[in-house]
Amino acid sequence: MKKIFLKFLGLCMLSGLLPHISLAQNQPWPAQAIRIVVPYPAGGVTDIVARLLAKSLGDSLNTTVVVENLAGANGAIGAMAVVRSAPNGYTLLMGTPATLATNMILYPGTQYDAIKDLEPIARIVSMPNALVVRNDLGVDSVQVLIDRLKKAPGKMSYGVTGIGANGHLTTAYFLHQTQTDAMPVPYKGAAPLLAGLIGGQTDFTIDQLTSSVGFIKSGRIKLLAVSSAIRSPYFPDTPTLKESGIKDFDMGSWLALSAPKNTPKEIIKRLNTVVNQVLKEPVFKENLSQFAATPTGGTPEELAQLMQTESDTVKFIVHSAKITVEQ
Repeated sequence: MKKIFLKFLGLCMLSGLLPHISLAQNQPWPAQAIRIVVPYPAGGVTDIVARLLAKSLGDSLNTTVVVENLAGANGAIGAMAVVRSAPNGYTLLMGTPATLATNMILYPGTQYDAIKDLEPIARIVSMPNALVVRNDLGVDSVQVLIDRLKKAPGKMSYGVTGIGANGHLTTAYFLHQTQTDAMPVPYKGAAPLLAGLIGGQTDFTIDQLTSSVGFIKSGRIKLLAVSSAIRSPYFPDTPTLKESGIKDFDMGSWLALSAPKNTPKEIIKRLNTVVNQVLKEPVFKENLSQFAATPTGGTPEELAQLMQTESDTVKFIVHSAKITVEQ
């Protein structure tokens, strides 16, 4: 009799819990704080844009959105943390071309494949690279620079923030497309790179417009072109490399939001809708202007295509320029 009573009591307790279990599983998203992982140190452009987005996303979704910096291994540590997270919409990645397309090519030991292991949500901003030269070089156009490079193959130099960095890949592509050659000079960051250019240690560089905009406006370096398919709204009179005669040239930097693979489609759709709304906010656009960054938006499918195109382009560049990165 005692066994029967205990069994009955257990069934009653279980039946009492079932409605709560069902309710937890069907609780509307978001029911808790959302985490955006930035795979780089605090204070950089990726971090700042993520924090601007987090504030607006939190307001729109009526929840808390926090930013967590997990830097290291060219962004791979933060990306892996997201890949390994539960696909429930509460952990997102603020990715770059490195973390979403090129790490797997440059670093064969990378333990994730962004295209296979992440769900694209939306591109957040686009930031073209800028082709800039030192003022005393005597170069006023892209064609004049190309002519100088052809007259002295391998003699001119360009700064890079690291072998395999976005700017290095863009410059390697520029040299390939123009059938020219120059010597890369690595620097530990954009600040020393630009100081080296201004000081005459290098002749030119192609790196993020975000980093050089202040030096361009102050007249300390000369802007010849931007690397994107369309002109930058911040320098509307400056041509693109494509307009300067380099066929189909479209490279640059961008930031995009993604989630772990198998995150429910309805959550991806909701995030995409809200992100696109946030990117249209005048205050958000104004905050981005300090970086010469343009809010982009778009669909998850468009971001997936961008990641694939970037990956294919980098494969071509790495192979044609024989770029290797020490691990």
